[in-house]
Amino acid sequence: MTGSRHLYDPFDCELCLLGAADDSRLAEEVKRIIHFLEHAQDVSLQDVAYTCACSARSMPAVLAVVAVSVADLRDRLIQAHKKLSENAGRIRDKSGTYFFRDRLCPRGRIAFLFPGAVSFYPDMLRDLCLVFEDCRSAFDELEEALRTRDTETFSPADYIFPPAACYRNDAETFSAQAFSESFIAVHAANTALFRLFDRMGVTPDGLAGFSGGDFAALEAAGVYGDLSRNKRIVFMREGYQMLSRLVEREDLPACVMLSVIDAPREMLDTLANAYPGRLALSFFHSPRQQTIALSPTILKEVTAELHKAGVKTMTVPIDRPFNTPWCSKVLPPIKQFLSHWARHVPKIPIYSCATAERLPAQPRAIQSLTADQWTSPILFDDTIRQMYADGFRVFIELGARGNMTNAIDETLKNQPHQAVAVNRIHRSGLVQLHHALGLLAAQGVQLDLTMLHLHRRSRMLDFNRPLSVITRTENDLRLAARLPSLTLFAPPGEFLTSSRATSEQARKAMPVITDKRSFDFGADFPMLANAAILEEQPGVMMEIAKVLTLEDYPFLRDYALGTAQLSYATPALKGLTLLSLVSSLEMMCEAARKLVPRRRVAQIDNLHAQRWVGFERGSLRVILRAERISWPDTHYTAVRVQLRDDSPNSAFTWPIVEAIILLTAAGPANHPIQPPPLANPRPVNWSGHDIYPDRLFHGESLRIVRHVDLWSEEGIDFEVEVPGRADAVRYTKIPLFSIWPMLLDGIVSAFSLWRAHEKFAGAISMPFRARRIIFHANTFTEGARLRGYLRLISVTPRSHVADIQVSDGNGNLLIHFRGWEELCERVPPEYHQFILRPSEQYLTRELPLELLGNPATPVAASVATEVPFKIFENNQELWLKTLAHVLLAPVEREEWLEMQGATNRRVEWLFGRAAAKEAVRRFLFKYHQARWTDADIPIWPDDSGKPHPLGPWREHTAAKIDLSITHTSKLIIAAVAANARIGIDIEMLGRALSDDFTRGVFTHEELELAAHTGEAPTAVLRFWCAKEAISKALGTGIRYSPQDLRITAVDAMTGQLQIELLGQWLEFFKQFKGRKNPIHTALFEGHAVATCLLPASLFETPE
Repeated sequence: MTGSRHLYDPFDCELCLLGAADDSRLAEEVKRIIHFLEHAQDVSLQDVAYTCACSARSMPAVLAVVAVSVADLRDRLIQAHKKLSENAGRIRDKSGTYFFRDRLCPRGRIAFLFPGAVSFYPDMLRDLCLVFEDCRSAFDELEEALRTRDTETFSPADYIFPPAACYRNDAETFSAQAFSESFIAVHAANTALFRLFDRMGVTPDGLAGFSGGDFAALEAAGVYGDLSRNKRIVFMREGYQMLSRLVEREDLPACVMLSVIDAPREMLDTLANAYPGRLALSFFHSPRQQTIALSPTILKEVTAELHKAGVKTMTVPIDRPFNTPWCSKVLPPIKQFLSHWARHVPKIPIYSCATAERLPAQPRAIQSLTADQWTSPILFDDTIRQMYADGFRVFIELGARGNMTNAIDETLKNQPHQAVAVNRIHRSGLVQLHHALGLLAAQGVQLDLTMLHLHRRSRMLDFNRPLSVITRTENDLRLAARLPSLTLFAPPGEFLTSSRATSEQARKAMPVITDKRSFDFGADFPMLANAAILEEQPGVMMEIAKVLTLEDYPFLRDYALGTAQLSYATPALKGLTLLSLVSSLEMMCEAARKLVPRRRVAQIDNLHAQRWVGFERGSLRVILRAERISWPDTHYTAVRVQLRDDSPNSAFTWPIVEAIILLTAAGPANHPIQPPPLANPRPVNWSGHDIYPDRLFHGESLRIVRHVDLWSEEGIDFEVEVPGRADAVRYTKIPLFSIWPMLLDGIVSAFSLWRAHEKFAGAISMPFRARRIIFHANTFTEGARLRGYLRLISVTPRSHVADIQVSDGNGNLLIHFRGWEELCERVPPEYHQFILRPSEQYLTRELPLELLGNPATPVAASVATEVPFKIFENNQELWLKTLAHVLLAPVEREEWLEMQGATNRRVEWLFGRAAAKEAVRRFLFKYHQARWTDADIPIWPDDSGKPHPLGPWREHTAAKIDLSITHTSKLIIAAVAANARIGIDIEMLGRALSDDFTRGVFTHEELELAAHTGEAPTAVLRFWCAKEAISKALGTGIRYSPQDLRITAVDAMTGQLQIELLGQWLEFFKQFKGRKNPIHTALFEGHAVATCLLPASLFETPE
């Protein structure tokens, strides 16, 4: 990074991910970033890493680099580009460059592994707790669970994070005298890392715990239920008390744990038989390492015998006979504890290291087997082998120290796998985390690495514009250098930063973690957190730059066209997320209040939006300019605010949104409400699913309309519930909004509700103007019910205007919208329904199977007709972008965003994808009763251009599905078949084929066959479609002479043809020699259609 780094900056390196749709494009992406780094002036490595994290998400091909400087990153990328250009199979070096051409994921399953008490070491995860709230909260809960007034009682903060003067000389050594303390501390560490990975979007397919780590595995699998913070504190307290009583029992025999290296199993069995009751096999770590428990009286002679045989030994600092039959006396209290807490079926499969098998789903069986582990040897190596046999290939050790990873590598030696330690005792926690995440990303594990940049003010860069980089000014680190007593995560303080701020101002602006437990008292200006002041004249003018991300503001995700079950595989996937007019207005009000402090928003005048902007890649950078202006009413301070994008010419074009914000220091006064009565009202009594998603597209946090009473041609009466704010903004539970954007978005959605009762379905309205909004209240009680009254006041050819009044239900007016105007956009009803319910609706029609010849092979087909190209050209291609985000998988969205060309071409491409996806959907539902969405079925062409359906649904069917797509300017058809090769082609009737084309494609005999059908022009089109169809089924297209795809017979009544392969075709498809291949042809909506099905058995041997 440029500039000097603060002495205590925990990030002494950055993880940069470069992603692309495939390996060849990855090399191009690397070259693009190299060009940027070579030409950008004073670019920040932190900003480069953040931009890479945003752009590489969901990309299948990834290069990961852990770099310490921009120069280091550039040099490593140059080396990596050279290797990628040489088609290197993998790149992996100690400095932290990772790439794998043959990636383990998503084919291989992912396992989370949790270590036991012996993984403890002083200061474990300290630097991760300083940076990540998810890590810190786990230790906060432990501190609270064991807090007591007794100063002699165990203090987790002092034990885990001792001050430097108290460090033990043997910091690598586990304390045998503090087993219960280490056990519960490690459990907190395991939980901390699990929460961190869960926040980064990594979902395991299986779990396992090593000697005590199984308690963390049970928690991660949900066996203890959904633990609230308070319940988890009780769980930790009771668990520690139970463990303390166990280790203090005087009836447990003393023992020594001895780790042995390279000891033959026969020798260990012989020793166990020679010393019955005094030696037991306790742990099987790997093929080379085991641990035995033995009585102290035989330690010398057993050690001597082992050394004599060349076996290395090492004493393990545990003096309790855990995982041996000698521990049977402790089972009752463990079973009692588990019977109270382990009462739920696991949501994720768990493997037992005592049986090396998957735990059953029954809670009673889980309780019994988990308790019995304390008297059984740990079969870790056998467990890993069983998980490998079950398809697990990526093993992530979520705990301290990293000892399990070495054992996994030893157990699975020479077998394709990846074992990753998230923490290592001899390496900085953040550095090791970066290396671990880079390794996982390169192996195909999907990660959201924007988590690494929370609260760091990282900025998005434009890698295509290296000369546009604004120099970053480094600020002092905002956390204390020494980790104090564990507290709740401290809230941010002042959020606006200026490049002109002095170090003293910066210091005052930074939140400080104190020794006292801190709480979140709310954050003012939440939408401007981490914004940068570009220009300022105090009290007169202010210009602010802000990067909005959906991770920082989760509620923004719910203003997406397409929020209801876009994907079963990725439930959190959303459609096209727009920056709503109300959310824009919240930012503008905060900017006005920042310019003129200690004022509330009283009124908004002349609100006008020129266009819509969306979060097509998860983030959006905007510029806000607030200027104080004169106003005739001196009770108000007037501020004109404009919101623009960050494009080069934005200062010279219309702003995205502008308005005049009127501020006042006076408090709100009661104002009576008198809503006009509705003429000819109809009781509708809509609630619940009547509203969402049947009539409104909004996501969960914006679904606040609880009931609609009356509807008429003039308006609607409705009720809303004030939404909660706890999850609206990532860094605070109490965002102090200026105008409560979630509430206002819910209120104005009543406009769309009113229109939803029209006879013409498929109408969606978007707000773009308001004459005035008056706030008689600025704060509301979460959960309170408010009454709303919408009254239509005027209609234009493309818009409707209404007044909306909101009351507290007791006759008091709270908010009044005057002249709220929405643009009315109509789309075909089937598109509208598809946007609202993509898991149930289709964009295409099902093609009748008789058009495919009613084959015995399981097939399905979809057809798209009458595509309204004009709709998709209007309003900045809003509906085209909406459909793309609803039906495309994340990896396809990237391809879509990079696609150039005319709108019509992109529409054809998109509907071709829709037809292909929905043919697969119909096949899976018809033959496997499996319901999937379009976004669950990415379509990917191979090197020859043949499309293939991919996705997680393939794990649920043994059938191999083949796909073929064809289209004209009028029709798009896709067909799929199971365990067969399929090809389909269409041609528009009346197409004139030139003489040259006809002579090059057909033989004289084929033209004679066409003439004998009585409809020669149509027959010729059928013949051409048939040749195209069989070439698609072969997977080649018309690669060789089309005349050698010889039509030998035709049935004019049924449309059935026969084609024989000759010439060069037989050189590559010898198995087709002499075979008459049937092709079915038919006529459909002014087109000739040909379908070819070839048995999969013909392709089982090399062609």
